[in-house]
Amino acid sequence: MKLAFYALVPLALGSLYAFQVESPILKNHINALKDAKSIDITFDTRKELGAAETSHLWYSKPNFIKLETPKMILQSDGKTVWELNKADNTYTESDATKEWLMKRVQGDDILPWGAFFVEDPFKKIKTVTVGPKRVIKKNEVTEVALKGENIAFTLYIDTKTGVARGISLKPTDKPDKPETLIMASEMKISDKPIPDDTFAFTAPAGSKKVEKAANAANWAAVADILNRRCMPCHGGDRPKAGVNLASYAGVMAGRRGTPIVTAGDANSDLVQYMLGTKMPKMPPGGGVPDAEINTIKAWITAGAKNE
Repeated sequence: MKLAFYALVPLALGSLYAFQVESPILKNHINALKDAKSIDITFDTRKELGAAETSHLWYSKPNFIKLETPKMILQSDGKTVWELNKADNTYTESDATKEWLMKRVQGDDILPWGAFFVEDPFKKIKTVTVGPKRVIKKNEVTEVALKGENIAFTLYIDTKTGVARGISLKPTDKPDKPETLIMASEMKISDKPIPDDTFAFTAPAGSKKVEKAANAANWAAVADILNRRCMPCHGGDRPKAGVNLASYAGVMAGRRGTPIVTAGDANSDLVQYMLGTKMPKMPPGGGVPDAEINTIKAWITAGAKNE
């Protein structure tokens, strides 16, 4: 993908060189985030030629997080995690474990800044290649390409702060999955924590608390729901609307090249059609129980994995 999302102006082509993960520029990025007490980042996310979506991320030591996107709000005060779905004004509540925090901050949607919490965020990376310097919206950055098993991405590390302003990411094991480009428009890194009350959740007016699905990342549970609710219409050789929900590959293939499930996005089209926020509501003549929709949403949020 050509990075037309922002004007990228080369400063110096230089000589590209690759080495194992002993890169000074990458170490500086990690150390700068580890030393910070808080970060406050506004960033835009774009998949291939789709429209950009603006999100806001706050981290504060020791374990506070808040992420707001156009579709959801995720926040934790270090003890509890709340996830608000803006589309239907529902939210879930769960315990904020260390395991949850480590997994969430390494999600693709906020991957550039995972080192704020994670001790070794690039342990699965095999090689690092430092590329040219560029200018992104008046900020000088250095391209740093990282490759590991089933993943390859490029960080754009700010020359002044030493911290990545963004990332371009594409799983190497899923060639049909669109490339994601994330770029920070504003980035504040501070040696002072953000006030704790920033991370305290207040349920919006009219919102409804729902139970979080227990089998969050279980494709087998999702497949069972789709088999019971969506067959035989969306199976076989000629599935309706070109959407085949009879297999994991069919679900991830989407509809004629348009994704119906985007890993990490609980408001993916598959969910919206079941909720009726996109029409026609599916399945016709009946609804999918909230608990089952929550299972699907939780699976998508956890990465929509085939496991």
